[in-house]
Amino acid sequence: LAVRCLAAAPRARLVGIDADDQVLAVARRRLASRPGARHELIHGSFTAVALPRCDGVVASMALHHIRSRRTKARLYARCLAALRPGGLLINADCCPSSDARLAAAEFEAWRAHLRRTYSARQTRAFFRAWAREDVYVPLEDELSMLRAAGFRTDIRWRAACFAVIVGS
Repeated sequence: LAVRCLAAAPRARLVGIDADDQVLAVARRRLASRPGARHELIHGSFTAVALPRCDGVVASMALHHIRSRRTKARLYARCLAALRPGGLLINADCCPSSDARLAAAEFEAWRAHLRRTYSARQTRAFFRAWAREDVYVPLEDELSMLRAAGFRTDIRWRAACFAVIVGS
């Protein structure tokens, strides 16, 4: 994600925040292939690390690790405070429907997608592991939290339970 962000905005200064040392090591290696890229990688939770003043906050398949809605709502308020005028928050994540029947169909589509590469047993194991650490907030609630923090929201892309949300 960091490399793609810099490809889209080559003169940008990138600050990457992650609590996982292995993720940061991969980012460090990939960013090394971009000589002159201005970047800083910070080990820590994006819910606790000071957010620098910026033009954009980008997250992909990350914010579902925030365990409580209160913590996520506070993060959104901190993101808005960090953004310069005209800045954007872009979040790509799992945001299922608030309707239980539709959400079940969305998750079944996800399982079917995984089963194209993994066995049914492996797919079940993935979902069991993810259930221990991930919190999937329905899209409607995600948008409400962003609006409560002061963002105007837009859904730029949606497929099954996945969405790209933009807050401005």
